[in-house]
Formats: sequence, C-alpha cells, structure tokens
Amino acid sequence: MRYLLPAFVAFFFIIEGTWFQVFFPPSTEQDLHWVPRFAFVTVILISIYRGSRSGIFYGMGLGLFQDVVYSTVIGIYTFSYALVGYMAGFNFRAVQSRPFVVLLIVVVAVASLESLIYLMYTWTGIAQVTFEEFAATRLLPSVVLNGAFGILLILPLRKFFLMLEDRDRQQENV
Repeated sequence: MRYLLPAFVAFFFIIEGTWFQVFFPPSTEQDLHWVPRFAFVTVILISIYRGSRSGIFYGMGLGLFQDVVYSTVIGIYTFSYALVGYMAGFNFRAVQSRPFVVLLIVVVAVASLESLIYLMYTWTGIAQVTFEEFAATRLLPSVVLNGAFGILLILPLRKFFLMLEDRDRQQENV
C-alpha cells in the first residue's frame, strides 16, 4: 500500500509521455496542443485528500522528473508542480466529499500550472507566443483534456484514499 501512490504517479507519467503520443499523435492540420498532465492531476488529488505536505513532496518529485526528461531549463516544472500541488491541498474537509468541487480544484490547478509555466518561459525568453495564442491553442485544450481525465479519476481515488484513511485509523487503535 505504501508504494501504491508513487506507482500511480509513475504509471501516469509514463502514459502521458508514451501511450498518449501514440494513440493521439499531434495533428499537423490542427493548431491545438493537447498536453496531458495525468500524473499532475493525480498529484493534485493526492494533495486534496492527503494534504498540502503530500502535495508539495509529490509535486516536487514529479516536477523534477518532468524537468529532467522533457525540459531544457531545470527547475521550472519542479517549482511549478510543487507550488500548485501545495496550494491545492489547502481545502476544507467538506470539499473532499464533493466531487464537483474537487473537479473544479483540479481544473483550476491545471490552468494555474499551465499559466505559471508559460509565464516562466516567457520571462526567460524561451516562449515566443502571445498569451492569447497560448490560451487558445494550449491552455484551453489542456484544461479540457485533464479535466476529463480528472472526472474519470476522482471517484476511484476518493474511495482509495478513504480506504487508506480507515486503515490508518485502525493502525492507530492497535
């Protein structure tokens, strides 16, 4: 059980870099950039259900992998994933029992992540597109794609986290 959450995150990291590219190759006719952030959505859900501390650690680890594997500038994804993962963990207990609110947090987190990364790449001179072009071709499609993935993942992970919480309570009582 202890290694199941990191395994989920690693699995989705591999899927977004391999299977997604095979089954949904980039279209030359379309200007839309569908950026899967499945592992990040998982980190956000971990942060919501397990707390900000878990969110920052999982976010930092995943961001470092993202930087090393895909990025030209080390640190942008590490910082962004950790910050947004940490912020997503600040919620009330009542939020966790409302899937629609959790989905809203996931969508806002993905939009925040994409915008933060765009801003950092713009500040460093790497990104050469306007914000309007970025919002239309990358931000909106990414939010839709990852929001749809969040819909599929919220309820199963919620049940899993409730099971972990029950198991932790039982271990405390022993």
